[in-house]
Amino acid sequence: MSLKDVRTLSPEANGADPMRMAVARSVEAVHPEIEDNVSMLQAPQPLTAPHGSLNIRRAPRIRGLPGVGPYCMLRYYLALVLTLWLAWTGPAAACADPPRANFRDIVGAAPTIFVFQLVSANYVREDLGSGAWTERVEGRIRVIESLKGDGRSFQRITYSFRSCGSVRMSVGQFYLVATSQKGPTIQLWGIDQALLDLTLDFYGERKRQSPAVEIVRKIVAGMAVPADFPRPELEEPLHVYPVPPPPPAPVIRPNNSFKPKPLRGSA
Repeated sequence: MSLKDVRTLSPEANGADPMRMAVARSVEAVHPEIEDNVSMLQAPQPLTAPHGSLNIRRAPRIRGLPGVGPYCMLRYYLALVLTLWLAWTGPAAACADPPRANFRDIVGAAPTIFVFQLVSANYVREDLGSGAWTERVEGRIRVIESLKGDGRSFQRITYSFRSCGSVRMSVGQFYLVATSQKGPTIQLWGIDQALLDLTLDFYGERKRQSPAVEIVRKIVAGMAVPADFPRPELEEPLHVYPVPPPPPAPVIRPNNSFKPKPLRGSA
């Protein structure tokens, strides 16, 4: 087929014969100077209604997307814009942790220290009006051992579990708390309490001892807080958003391959 034949192809013939359209595209790729002629073959042509009162145009084909009309692309772009808008208006995931006390900083001066078991935990959602609401966990605790103060006065616990600064706890597990709060409810937010998870410290109700509990007994008796107490395994399981480890320090190696070039004219 010559270039002249390509120029004289009618749109109806090309629409009915895919082979001729393929030849036209191949000629267009080899001879870019006739791009306008080949593109003209795909231009929309008016179709006359049976009564001659209505003109309908065929949707042009988009180059690179055979058979896709402009209305399909319009729906695609609208869906993309809507998706981006919803992503932009959604709630932000980043937030700052509220002030939190470290166990080692308050264990020496805390008036109450005790070991307890979380017996039950219930989800509570409270409506604040105007579409605002708050959520928390309320549970029952059973005091296993009071190391200092009146730990037996505590019966309930409440804490946040989803937002920043929240606490992750499991029903049936044992915990060690140092606090200046008063019973019967202990609230796990603020700087007046600190918690340790005794799951990895092998604390049992029968023996009622573990390395962490024994160290706290000695601290209550007057011993200074050890520099390595508590170990990270007692605190990290409680964090809903654990702090990521710091990045490794960059290693700077001297470049001994660099040699300065002598200046021109120097001996």
